[in-house]
Amino acid sequence: MSAPTKNVASCTNEATEAVPAVNAAETRSPPGQRVAAEIAADKARWQGMPVRPHLDVSVGEDDVVDMRPVHSDEVGEATRIAVLMGTTSVEYSQRALLWAMNASKGRGEDPTTTSVNAALAMVAAINPADELEAALAVQMYATHDAAMDMLLRMKQANDRSAATDFGNLATKLSRSFTAQLEALGRHRRGGEQVVRHVHVDNRGGQAIIAETVNTGGRQGGNLEGQPFGPDAGSTALLGSDAAWDGMPIPGGEGKAAVPHSRRRARVRRSER
Repeated sequence: MSAPTKNVASCTNEATEAVPAVNAAETRSPPGQRVAAEIAADKARWQGMPVRPHLDVSVGEDDVVDMRPVHSDEVGEATRIAVLMGTTSVEYSQRALLWAMNASKGRGEDPTTTSVNAALAMVAAINPADELEAALAVQMYATHDAAMDMLLRMKQANDRSAATDFGNLATKLSRSFTAQLEALGRHRRGGEQVVRHVHVDNRGGQAIIAETVNTGGRQGGNLEGQPFGPDAGSTALLGSDAAWDGMPIPGGEGKAAVPHSRRRARVRRSER
């Protein structure tokens, strides 16, 4: 696997139109020492990253979309797509690839090599383990792409009403993406609830944080070392004691007068 050698402007026609051509007479200075070091480190890291599927997408005159690998091993690339979609079903793999293609294109636009491979890269990053996760991964890409489109339309809107509408749609789509991400996490955890107890102990002038994970009931939890555990050593609460009554027993002497807190008691002098 070699590092990309194409210029950004030569990757697609859309990028070529967006990036102005550089005059051949212009000369640019080489990167500085720190930038060159960062580039070398990023190239080394790039070499160790997984290779994402890459398809060459073209649309014929009859509007038939043709997607082929850039190399000659079509069966091998089809296997990679199936593993990417978390399935051994050829039919599901082809259907999921069609979902990703439709999610990557805009309204009235044809799918492109850039759009399809971008969708496949995000699905690969989610790394679906089964068909259900693959479907959710494609939905997540479609939701994210639509949210970015609504944000762009909001910025380009000419009136406040349109900007508000696009902004509200972008907000809803962003929340949907977060909900999809949380649903993926719950699915992978199998619906298990994780409860964390954090106990801060300031004895000795130093805070000690002990963290335990309780994933079930009493049998699945860890009560050792907890402030409510059997070894906590805390003072027992007051309760009934056979040898001592915690409250005085009334003797039936009747009501006694309560002295006034501010009244000073008078002492009568004895008569001479």
